Amino acid sequence: WVVAVRVSDGDIRGVVAAANGTYLVTGLTPGTYRLAVLDPSITHGLDLFYDDKASFATGDDITVTAGATTTINPDLDPATPPTTNATITGTLTDSVSGAPLANRWVAAVHANTGAFNAATTTNASGQYTLSVPAAPYKIEFIDPLGTHTGEWFHDGNLGDFGSATIVNVTAGGNSVVDEALAPTRGTIAGTVAETVGGDPIEGA
Repeated sequence: WVVAVRVSDGDIRGVVAAANGTYLVTGLTPGTYRLAVLDPSITHGLDLFYDDKASFATGDDITVTAGATTTINPDLDPATPPTTNATITGTLTDSVSGAPLANRWVAAVHANTGAFNAATTTNASGQYTLSVPAAPYKIEFIDPLGTHTGEWFHDGNLGDFGSATIVNVTAGGNSVVDEALAPTRGTIAGTVAETVGGDPIEGA
C-alpha cells in the first residue's frame, strides 16, 4: 500500500503497488505531501513515512506540481510475519450516513514498538478481521479513495500516533474495534423541470 497524505489538511490518496513494485498515485492537487508505505502481507517492515521516518511530522516533504509526476522510490526491509494468537474485528462506516465502507484499509500497529503487525481490507459490509499476536495496539483506518478522512481509532488524527486510543488484545481473545470515518465529499441533487407544467426534462 502506498499512501500520499497532503500536509496542509491531511487529505489522503492511496494505491496498491503492481506486481513489479511500480505505483502511481493520481488525482493529487499541487502541494506538499508525505508518503507512507505498508506491506499488508507483513513480509516487509513498515516504512511509516518516507524516508524511514517514524511519524508524519518527521516525514520527508514531497512536492507535487500541476502537470508533472514526482518520482519517489521507497524501499522496505524484509520481515518475518509474527505468530498470531488473537483477533481484532470490527465494522467501518460513514459517520454521517452510517453506510458501511467497503474496500478500505485497516492496520494494527504495536502501541509500544510501532511494529506493523497486521493489515486487511474491509468487505462489502464494512467488516474486517485482523489476526495478531496478543499485545497493545493502535488501529489505523485509511480510505485510499480519499472520500473519507483517515483516522487512528478512536477519532485520532492520522498524522499523530499519540492521538490513537490503545486497544489491549489478550491471547485467545477477540477485541471489537468499530470506527466511523467522516466524509470529505458532498453531493448536489435535484430535478430539472420545465417552468410551465413542471414536466421533468430528461437528458438536461
